[in-house]
Amino acid sequence: MATLSSTQWTTFELPITVRQPSELSGVPGTPVDLTGSTAEGCLFKGFTATERYLLTFEFASDRTTGTVTASLEPEQTGAIPYGDYLCQIKITGSLGRVQLLLNETITIAPGRPPHA
Repeated sequence: MATLSSTQWTTFELPITVRQPSELSGVPGTPVDLTGSTAEGCLFKGFTATERYLLTFEFASDRTTGTVTASLEPEQTGAIPYGDYLCQIKITGSLGRVQLLLNETITIAPGRPPHA
């Protein structure tokens, strides 16, 4: 996966398509039906960090496409001190199975708040 990045005071959006594993190298698997699923995730400095910045999730209107988008609004990215964070996203299926979708580093670059 490419390095994730955002800038303070901007919108961060990360669309994710959850797919079944494929037996063919380089060929994406079929999308997972996310009907009845929930998603959760956050940014944090390290596994012992107490400060966590929660992501917001929106599923595609047709959940059979396997698409969910994680996001942060400008006010949320503005509240995060710039630096490197871990970004962890999990999805819980309709039967309660938890799957780790993403465990990557994200860089939050310094930014300026918008003028009022």
